[in-house]
Order: sequence, then C-alpha cells, then structure tokens
Amino acid sequence: SIDDVSIQESLVRWIRQQEGGFFNDKQEFRRAIPGDPSSPFGIFVASSVIPKGQVLVSIPWKNILTAGLDEFDTGLHCHTIRLLFDEMKRVQQQGGNASSASSAFLP
Repeated sequence: SIDDVSIQESLVRWIRQQEGGFFNDKQEFRRAIPGDPSSPFGIFVASSVIPKGQVLVSIPWKNILTAGLDEFDTGLHCHTIRLLFDEMKRVQQQGGNASSASSAFLP
C-alpha cells in the first residue's frame, strides 16, 4: 500500500503541476490525526498564520470531476459517480496502472 507521505506529496505535486494549479506552502495536506490510518485526510495550516485573502488552493476546472448536466441511462443516479466510473474504466483500458495511465484526475 502507499504510505501517507507518498499520498500527500503526490497530491500536492499533482496540483502544482497543473496549468493554473497552486497549493499554498503555509498549509499541509495530511490526516486529521497524524499517525492514525483511519483518520480522514484534510488541509491544515502548517507553518504560520495565513493572511486573509491569500489563495490556499487553486485547481483548474478542467481537473474537477463534476456531475455535469447530461442524463445517463445506466441506473447510476449520481452523475459524479458515473463520471468517476467512466474515468476508472478508461484508465483500466489503458492497462490499469494509475502511474502510467493518462488522466486529468490522477495525481
């Protein structure tokens, strides 16, 4: 399995590599309770006070998985889940390896 540090570094690096992507250095992406693998991930202030109005995270819209407006005739009522399913299927068809697959949604 992938360790927490790899997940954190991969996600922040992925955000920063996107055209228009930004992740503020004054915060960190980590588990709410460090060291507890059942604790959810979140973004927390890391080093100092972040001034009002400073950008925290910027992710371009092209990288956002949204529900969209089209109706799907699949029995899946949540459009976001349908888009996630389609993207996972597309990556699987590329060989199923997330590290070598081409996806705008993979860190």
